[in-house]
Amino acid sequence: MFATVENRSRIPSGPRLQYHRDWLADALDTHLIMAPRVIRFRPDPRAKERLRSAMAPRGTIVRLARLADRILIVVAVPGEGAASASLRRRLAAKWGTRNVLVVTEAWLLREPRLEVISAAVACLEQIPSVTDWLRIERHLLELGGSACLEECVAQVRQHEDPAGAVLALVVAGWLRIEVSRPLSGSSVISLPVRRDRGRLVVGG
Repeated sequence: MFATVENRSRIPSGPRLQYHRDWLADALDTHLIMAPRVIRFRPDPRAKERLRSAMAPRGTIVRLARLADRILIVVAVPGEGAASASLRRRLAAKWGTRNVLVVTEAWLLREPRLEVISAAVACLEQIPSVTDWLRIERHLLELGGSACLEECVAQVRQHEDPAGAVLALVVAGWLRIEVSRPLSGSSVISLPVRRDRGRLVVGG
């Protein structure tokens, strides 16, 4: 069974990030919450046994991520993960599936991306009113789909934490945020782009 999705975000039910066991698990869960294609996720109760038999490095973390069309097994490996390709093959054999993704500690902790998405996840409960959301969406559409965080914050008038409200929309998947630079008022906020009948459509 997968945990229920709450607050329009992709997070296990119960206490926030209840499955965190250490910093590597924290980083992995933060990335999964922000991943647009991940609906929800949970630990694998048989992970220890499979990791041991596949000779995975000590401290390796596993999450079962529900996507729209399949279950993806996401494995976080401590260190640089020099042998991640061979580990993926062994784990795929143990799980009996090709849907295995191995990510390294170095990738998960890369900055400024981790700082930006961690700040957004901390605001996941700050969802703004529908009116404020419509103001933000209209502003972004008028500017071609993107604007700086400071401008988006200025559209929020019914929330005590306007910046948190905008970041909560990022966590919910309604907006995207630039992660290649440290979080600031100049960070680029944009509407998601989707493909409709062969055309790219902004928002909606």
